[in-house]
Amino acid sequence: MRLHDLRHTFASHLVSSGTSLHIVGKLLGHTQAATAQRYAHLADRALRDASEIMAQLVEKNGTDKVEKRGRHAVDLKQKRAAAVR
Repeated sequence: MRLHDLRHTFASHLVSSGTSLHIVGKLLGHTQAATAQRYAHLADRALRDASEIMAQLVEKNGTDKVEKRGRHAVDLKQKRAAAVR
């Protein structure tokens, strides 16, 4: 096993656990953000989680509550009504 293999495993485990690419790059001593991008495919869990959150919001609330701010859905009907007032 080479040192490079250990670094790659280290970075892969961190990214897979949700650590940002920026942080992983800093820990590895990368001077350019693009260098850490080789681990980006391992961060797909966050995309799947966000997609699942949206699917649950639509399923629970219908298509009128699809705008998400932070962890809260905003009722678009109420938002439109408030804008008209």
